[in-house]
Amino acid sequence: MSKPTTPPENSIDLTNDRTTTTTSTTTSSQNYYNKRKRPIEYIEDDIIDIEQEINQLKKTLKNELIEAKEVLRAKRLRKKLKQYNLES
Repeated sequence: MSKPTTPPENSIDLTNDRTTTTTSTTTSSQNYYNKRKRPIEYIEDDIIDIEQEINQLKKTLKNELIEAKEVLRAKRLRKKLKQYNLES
């Protein structure tokens, strides 16, 4: 039986060493740039999302305040009406 001719696991292939190194460096530089750049974009997106959420909460609070004022006004009117009916 003959064994297949495969290189041993610990052998090093030097055929495209320079190309691999250059590509690796370029990829590494690009990854660094992307990692450096991305968080700023994410932060800007987060800021926009937070601003939109704040504006939505302001609208909600404004509507709730209007509703609360209407409820208080209705309670006062009922109280006055009740007093008026008792006096009559």
